[in-house]
Amino acid sequence: MSETLNLKLWGPDGQFQEFELTDRTEVVTTLVTWSKELGCGPNDVDYQVDNGLRIMGACNPYAGEVD
Repeated sequence: MSETLNLKLWGPDGQFQEFELTDRTEVVTTLVTWSKELGCGPNDVDYQVDNGLRIMGACNPYAGEVD
């Protein structure tokens, strides 16, 4: 049985996309590909794998804060 991952991505202008991945190696590839489609770098995109921490990109005004 293969493990599935839920990857959520938020772009710098409020874009949102959710992906169901079957391999952990697809996380970085999907993040880079989607950010290129938006015309920004991967460091500008927020992401969350499954229900883990939401990692905030450089464009997010809350990126330097921790709750």
